[in-house]
Amino acid sequence: MVMVFLVASIQQITKFLFNIEWMNALLKTSTFFLISMGLLACEKTEKVDSYPKHESQLAVNCFFFPDTFIKVKLSKSLSPLDNAPFSFLNSNKAIIRIYENNLLFDSLKFITLYYAGNRSKTPKANNTYRIECLYPGFKLITAEDYLPDTVKITSAKGYNTILNSYQGTDSTLYCDFNTNITLNIQGLSTLNKYMIIRVIPFNANQKMTKNPYPFYSSVWSHPVSEISGLNEAEFIDYALYVSNTTGIKQLILNLDWNYTFLNKSKPTYRYQINIQTCSESAFEYLRRSALQMENQNDPFSQPTQISNNIKNGYGVFGGINGQIYSITL
Repeated sequence: MVMVFLVASIQQITKFLFNIEWMNALLKTSTFFLISMGLLACEKTEKVDSYPKHESQLAVNCFFFPDTFIKVKLSKSLSPLDNAPFSFLNSNKAIIRIYENNLLFDSLKFITLYYAGNRSKTPKANNTYRIECLYPGFKLITAEDYLPDTVKITSAKGYNTILNSYQGTDSTLYCDFNTNITLNIQGLSTLNKYMIIRVIPFNANQKMTKNPYPFYSSVWSHPVSEISGLNEAEFIDYALYVSNTTGIKQLILNLDWNYTFLNKSKPTYRYQINIQTCSESAFEYLRRSALQMENQNDPFSQPTQISNNIKNGYGVFGGINGQIYSITL
């Protein structure tokens, strides 16, 4: 009797457990079904026509320099819903005129990738220039800016401080050192408020670049800081951006060099200092573009809004002058 009771009990328990598993399976299936129906019920179809229409605008990219004819790249803005790839407006449909001090200076023509002015007509320092651009289907866009003058370096001095050094087997001196360069600056005609500085070291066997207008990676600067305390300065993407609303009158540049080899026992280097004097429009556009590039791989960085000085459009129309100064320490 005891055995029969045990067998019957085991059978009842087995049925009970089986029923629980079946109920759990049913509960899971029902839950999944309800969630799926809920998600389907939340789905909503929107017509694209119901969204506000984006009015595409012209975008201009033009930096003008002394002794160089004017070039303009023309494109258009895209809607967030536009799946068309970005492209320049490469055609001869645009009418682009440049004015110098409110007088017609040049009319640009399309050649291959950009619109170009007459090669014999080049901007001059301290003059104001205005662009007017009309393209079929778009509003007339305009922008105005000036071409700043270069600066005069009234005095310059500097020194190197060796931090660590050791002699190599080939009689080459390896060292870590700090460089300090002070430049006193005088504007030739107006106060220069915005500058982009690049510092490039050269030894006796290297040639200095002749191009005073390098952007980004074309000629890069070693990390450099401005320590005069007189100016606002930040090093971004291989260039030092310096500004002072009352005019930049002095620069004290400080550089640290690591594991530098020298061919002589006494550290001697020639430093090329590229100085770009910019209008505010050109300076802000380049500074913010460089900041955007530097932070593009940082998911925690704040978004950078690119500046714009184009009326009825987007982009930049800005003047930049440039010069090269060298000092041997």
